[in-house]
Amino acid sequence: FLKKIESIEIPSSVTSIKNDTFNCCIKLSSVSLHSNIRTIEERAFFNCSMLNDISLPTNLETLGSYAFSDCTKLQSIAVPQGITIIEEGLFYRCTSLRAITILGNVSSIKANAFYHCDVLPSINLSKDLLEIGSSAFENCYELSSITIPEKVTTINSLVFHYCYSLESVTFSGKVTAINTQAFANCIGIQTFTFPDSLTSLGSNAFYFCQNLQTIVIPKDVNSIGEGCF
Repeated sequence: FLKKIESIEIPSSVTSIKNDTFNCCIKLSSVSLHSNIRTIEERAFFNCSMLNDISLPTNLETLGSYAFSDCTKLQSIAVPQGITIIEEGLFYRCTSLRAITILGNVSSIKANAFYHCDVLPSINLSKDLLEIGSSAFENCYELSSITIPEKVTTINSLVFHYCYSLESVTFSGKVTAINTQAFANCIGIQTFTFPDSLTSLGSNAFYFCQNLQTIVIPKDVNSIGEGCF
């Protein structure tokens, strides 16, 4: 019967929304969560394809992997202060997501976290961020600029693959490696300033960046992968 639910209010007695609780409730468009909720587990709202209105409780401590995957109508969301990890696939294929506010000091963005967030134009990354997982922003077609925080040392494979609108990439710290296809098919990039700390470029890292005109390879780079440019 859950498949027919259009809206729901979670009472104060509930502190955790378990795995797959509302998985594929394709008519669910509005959810009201009480402030007592501390945990939203894996795939809790997976494929709630009509969900467009949800406010996460300020005291939330955990958001499970793929919790909002395929919520294709979701347009904006604020991630509360207590969330320090953006888990794998958390907003996977949220194709209408235009605005996200991350209030806490996130240290890790896992693989596929924002995969295919087609219309997301920008995101501010926490200064405490240590890692960005593979394909984290792959197919974010409208992402136009990104600043990599100073504690990130590796741009993992496919992180910005097919980010067609990406024009500006700023490195705040000491990135040493740009891995396989990290910026492949980023056709908006015309110039790219590598950090002086860079030592390796992975295979196809800038494959089909057909408008890339100017690059300077830093002196400490000792490995350039096959088909890099």
